Amino acid sequence: MSDNLKPLLLVTTCGTSLLTNFSGEDRRRFTQLSNLTDEELRQNDEDHALVEGLKKRVAEALVGKPENDLRKASAELNGAVLAMRRSVPRIAHLLVHSDTALGRGCAELVKSAIPGLNESMVLLTAGGLRTDDVANFRSALDDLTKKLVESVETYQENGYAVCFNLSGGWKSVNAYLQGVAMILGIPCVFVFEGSDEVLEIPRLPARLDADEVLKIHHDVFRRLDSGYALTATDADGIPESLLTEIDGTVGLSLWGEVLWSQARNAIFGESLLPSLSQRLCFSKAAENNFLEITERSRRIEVQRKLDWIAFILDTKKNALEHLAALRSVNLKPLRGNPKPPSTHEFDLWHDGSAWRAYVHFDGEKMICDSLGKALH
Repeated sequence: MSDNLKPLLLVTTCGTSLLTNFSGEDRRRFTQLSNLTDEELRQNDEDHALVEGLKKRVAEALVGKPENDLRKASAELNGAVLAMRRSVPRIAHLLVHSDTALGRGCAELVKSAIPGLNESMVLLTAGGLRTDDVANFRSALDDLTKKLVESVETYQENGYAVCFNLSGGWKSVNAYLQGVAMILGIPCVFVFEGSDEVLEIPRLPARLDADEVLKIHHDVFRRLDSGYALTATDADGIPESLLTEIDGTVGLSLWGEVLWSQARNAIFGESLLPSLSQRLCFSKAAENNFLEITERSRRIEVQRKLDWIAFILDTKKNALEHLAALRSVNLKPLRGNPKPPSTHEFDLWHDGSAWRAYVHFDGEKMICDSLGKALH
């Protein structure tokens, strides 16, 4: 389907220009306050009153303004107005702002300035997303990226096209998010204040070589995703940029997580993958049953659950620990021998049609005999 026929998620970075553009002779003071959180700002009554007063004046100045005047107020408003003129079924807005009083204040002003925008715009930030502490800023970028990827995937699964609008915001975050967009294969647009000109940087026509790495080494990424403790030797052949190493144990780096989250859905949505553990075995019938699951999201859910069960079987010390951990998937004995040789069942999903995995045990091994609808 053409992106023009899809609903659109517009991810927009939001700076503080909407406030500073109205600050007049107090502009220098506002710059000094730019990294304060709401809590920190409240500790100084004079500064708090200054910011609250400006927010009130800006809100009043924007009430009832025609669209062309709103567009002149800030790059964020210009982008939002132009986006709403696009010929798409509907638009959802995700407004990314700093973890500061001024950042949140500007985002709230943008959200309330345009009639009808309140319902379609969600504000997003990450704790520490401000530029006064480099270490906290980097950690906040990691957190922000995870939230963004999760949001983008949810909207894409619901049929939305996605675009990053990096017209406003601040340089350090915009440069970073442009890289994230490249990895995710999402186009970026830049709309300048008061202008109709739109500069679009299209999505890359092909993903990086990492795609091939992810397919070849999917078992390693699955183990890391499921909680296995792996060494650098276990992850041999995977680029260092996709990994982090702490005390001899490797994990996925931010880029590794982003790339894997994108590739995982494609890989998990095909056939049932080989088990990660020798203690979890799949029958041919179970493999065929997996292909009967028509919804890709369900296949992904089942594959991730089976990988987690493999992790439990490999890492817990004894059968009692296995059973205790597997209570979370509602592992329980079957009554009356309804599906021999299966002796137990556990939930694959419990809503809607409700599917189960039917299993039996052979010593320390769990044999997955079949997958299918609940018996009751």
